[in-house]
Amino acid sequence: MVEKLKPCPFCGSKLVNHTRGIIGAPIVYMKCGNPECGAIVSFDNDACNLLPEKALTMWNRRADDD
Repeated sequence: MVEKLKPCPFCGSKLVNHTRGIIGAPIVYMKCGNPECGAIVSFDNDACNLLPEKALTMWNRRADDD
């Protein structure tokens, strides 16, 4: 399981939280706590929304990762 979230890919802030909610269906999303950024990222697939650890792994993945 992923223990630590990487910083926000948009502003670099380390103030990132993950939340589970229900908006018609279960959803997992990451929110940047930087008030000047405030990016919210969710993954539109059942794998991430039913398995939060999958969403955290996806958040930590970066395009330049090997």
